[in-house]
Amino acid sequence: MRHLGTVAEALRLGSLLDDAGVPWMVAKGPVAAAHLWPEADLRQYYDLDLYVSRHDFASAVAALEEAGCRGADRNWPLMLAEMRAEYALRAPRGTHVDLHWDYAVLPALRSRFNTDLDGMIARRQAVDVGGGRRLFSPDHADTVLLLAFHAAQAGANRLVWLADVRFALLAARERAGALEQVVVRARDSRTERPVAMVIARAARVLGLPDDVLGQLVPLLRAAGPLGAAARLQDRRIPFPGLPGDRHQGGALYGAARPGLMTCAGALVTDLVRRRAIERRVRRFPEAAGKALRRDVPDLAAKREYLLRSTTA
Repeated sequence: MRHLGTVAEALRLGSLLDDAGVPWMVAKGPVAAAHLWPEADLRQYYDLDLYVSRHDFASAVAALEEAGCRGADRNWPLMLAEMRAEYALRAPRGTHVDLHWDYAVLPALRSRFNTDLDGMIARRQAVDVGGGRRLFSPDHADTVLLLAFHAAQAGANRLVWLADVRFALLAARERAGALEQVVVRARDSRTERPVAMVIARAARVLGLPDDVLGQLVPLLRAAGPLGAAARLQDRRIPFPGLPGDRHQGGALYGAARPGLMTCAGALVTDLVRRRAIERRVRRFPEAAGKALRRDVPDLAAKREYLLRSTTA
C-alpha cells in the first residue's frame, strides 16, 4: 500500500515539476523496489527521494509548495548554517519527500567529491514502476554510483542497501557498456573509494557473478588500505550483525574519501561528532534528531538558503 501510494504521489509531483520546466528523477525507494528488485513488495522503504539540478532547486521548491507540499524541515537558520543538499517535505497525500540538489548532502562531501547531478539528470531514463506507470530514474551506471555512494555515507550497514547495489549491478550487466561506465564515472566523480568498498561488501555478503566483478577490477582496486581494513573487519566479525551493533565497520565506509589522509581526518571527525551527539542525546533524549524539524520560520534564512543552493 505504501508503494502504490508513493508511486501515485511521485507521478503527481513529477507532473508538477514538468509543468514548471524542472527536469527531475527519482532514486532508491519506489524505483529500486519496482525496477531493480524481483518484486516490488520485497523492498520496504519510507520516503521518496527526488533529485533536481541545483540551478532548478528554488523553482522546484516553489512549485511543490504551491501544490500543497509542506516543509518537514522548518528550522531555516539551521538549514542555512548546515547547507545540506536536501529539503524534507510532506506531500499532500502524506508521503515523506526528500528533495535533493546534490547526492553529496553535506558541504564537506561536496568539497571532496566531484559530483555531477546535472550529468545524471541529463542521462536519466524512464522506467516502468508497475502497471505501465513510468518514473524518471538515473541510468544503469549512475544508479550503481548513487546507490553505492549513499550506502557508504550511511555506513553500508544495512542488508537492503547492499541488495540494492547488487541488483543494480546485475541490471547494469544487461546493458552494453554500463559496467564500464560505472568505472569511468566513479573515477570522474572521485567516488571510486566509497563505491568500491560498498561493491566489495555486497560481493562478500550477497555474492556477485565473476563476470561482473571482472569488469569492475580497476574500480575495486581503488578501495585501497581502507577497503582492506573493512574486509578484515568483516572477516573478524561477519556482517550482518544485530541491529545497533557497534562493530559493523560503518565508520570506515562513511570516512571513505579520495585521499588516505583525508580518510583519517574523516574518521577522527566522525568519532568526535558521534560522541558529541551521544552526550547531547543522553542529556536531552526528547530532542534527538529533531533539530531540523523545529519550527523557526525565518523567511530571510530560507531565501538565503535557496539562493546559495541554486548558485552553489
